[in-house]
Amino acid sequence: MASPINVTATGLAIVGAGRLSSMFIGTDGLYDPQITIHDNAASAAGIEILPTTIFDASALGLNGFTLGDIISALDFKFGLYVTVEASGGGPFGGTVEITLGVIRSRSA
Repeated sequence: MASPINVTATGLAIVGAGRLSSMFIGTDGLYDPQITIHDNAASAAGIEILPTTIFDASALGLNGFTLGDIISALDFKFGLYVTVEASGGGPFGGTVEITLGVIRSRSA
């Protein structure tokens, strides 16, 4: 079963191995967040679990994805580091709430 992890700014979301099964994004409806997730416990470097993606804030709802089952989930080894930027890069001036669905590995 996936456990929710909430993120509201750039930074470390979780340390250790696991699987990313879903991500949902809520915004203030004004600014499009550009989000990247790396398999790293310290910085925005290494393997991208979620390549840089811009989400439409004007949808005024939840953006995101659900992978469906444990077989489809994206493995990560070191942790999840989330980068939230403005569309096109730079500081994000809006409000964003990201909920990650994470399945911890048995060894974690």
